[in-house]
Amino acid sequence: MERLSKVVQRVVFGDPEEVLEVLCGNNSDDKINTSYVERLNLTIRNSLARFIRRTMNESKDQRDAFKSFWILYRHGIIL
Repeated sequence: MERLSKVVQRVVFGDPEEVLEVLCGNNSDDKINTSYVERLNLTIRNSLARFIRRTMNESKDQRDAFKSFWILYRHGIIL
């Protein structure tokens, strides 16, 4: 079994400086803290059945997924 030798962090969408500012929080070492993103993903998956992987309720249409996400946002479950 191979071991992980290094981790490369990169910004895929958006301005790298803005993303770094938001995700680093109070860290002074300029490392991106992805725990915020992972926690948001967990909250969304636990709140909506259609976002849970491999279920009968899985979104077949992108519009349905967007509507469900909007309901979560509108009711203040995710901000």
